[in-house]
Amino acid sequence: MANVAFLPFLALYLGLETQLGMSKPSLGLHIALLVGVGIVSTPVMGYLSDRLGRKIVLVPGMLGLAVLTALLVPFGEGIGLIVVIALLGIFLFSDQPILTAGALDVIGEGVVASTLGVFSFSRFALAAASPLIAGILFDSSGIEATFLYIAGLYVVATVILMIVPMAVPRHSAGDGHHGHGHEGHDHGNGDGHGAH
Repeated sequence: MANVAFLPFLALYLGLETQLGMSKPSLGLHIALLVGVGIVSTPVMGYLSDRLGRKIVLVPGMLGLAVLTALLVPFGEGIGLIVVIALLGIFLFSDQPILTAGALDVIGEGVVASTLGVFSFSRFALAAASPLIAGILFDSSGIEATFLYIAGLYVVATVILMIVPMAVPRHSAGDGHHGHGHEGHDHGNGDGHGAH
């Protein structure tokens, strides 16, 4: 919900003459910075979630998105804006792949396609109204209210993530099992050498 509302209103905030009024090249460079950082950070965040756990990556990321979205207007000029947009790019595009991976951690292999279909449908159904709400807030109260609404969505998502239990990533669990196997093997070898 938050991402669907965030991207178009970020572009409006940067480009409208009543807001920051950036030129088209400058607007494009700022959006390219957001996306470029996201391209680099998304696989890194995915790797960290595989190694450390989904929640350990998702919860700080969602909180970061909430804070940074709320700071877009106060830091709406110069280097401050560039830093905020770059930091947003770290977290903005990585949450959906990690959430999908989290869903795959808890479902059986025979229902993967069905579960992903339901997951995608529910996500898009919930997100459909979000740009409309953001647009109403923009028209009635301005862009700051819109960004605060989006930041609030990220806070709600953070609370939900903290409450909902998530399984240990399969890759991490496999590593742990593999490690125990090596320990048993080593103990076996030790016993054998002792007998000799």
